Amino acid sequence: MHSHNYTPRQAYKRSFGEAWALAAFWPGSQRDFNMGRSLLLGWLRDACGDLRYCRQTRRLGQFARALAIRWQQRLGRLHGFHAGWQMHRVDRAL
Repeated sequence: MHSHNYTPRQAYKRSFGEAWALAAFWPGSQRDFNMGRSLLLGWLRDACGDLRYCRQTRRLGQFARALAIRWQQRLGRLHGFHAGWQMHRVDRAL
């Protein structure tokens, strides 16, 4: 379900589940999802977009919450992808 009112925990869980499923058919390698690119750079890119949006709409007070939500989304995606990779790829290969 799509929402703009997720708590950080809900954002993590949704991203985890989506990335877990993505791992089943990802054409690249497991290394494509890593701490540097997927988590840190992705979070910074999201933060820049959110800052622009908050400035344009005069909602700078919501920026700190956006940072927390985006961090949990990125963390959930990283963890979910690696968990899904283990489930869909590694465990099945045995």
